[in-house]
Amino acid sequence: MFVTGFCCHFCAEKIEVTGVVTDTNKEPLVGVNVTVKDQAGLGAITDINGRYKISIEEFSRLVFSYIGFDKQEVLVKRQQVVNVIMKESEASELDEVVITGTGAQKEVNCDWSGDYR
Repeated sequence: MFVTGFCCHFCAEKIEVTGVVTDTNKEPLVGVNVTVKDQAGLGAITDINGRYKISIEEFSRLVFSYIGFDKQEVLVKRQQVVNVIMKESEASELDEVVITGTGAQKEVNCDWSGDYR
């Protein structure tokens, strides 16, 4: 009996968590990464409606990340629905973009006879 109580205290139960990820305008965000903190390889991605579904242990932290938005962490105790509103990152605003490139081109001469040199 002691062993059973000991195991239940330290073995968290798995729960299925669902939710919707939106921006501050309540628009769904497609392709948000939803991962479990400190558990490599365990995660999900939001669909076209911003919805996700993931099975995790109780009292885990979900991490929501998306390019151009601030990363968010949510402690999931026993709730099965976790909706998140993501805020645009101020660091992602660009004032100016400069694109540079290097390359070489071969010059081709062509006369009217169709001969290339």
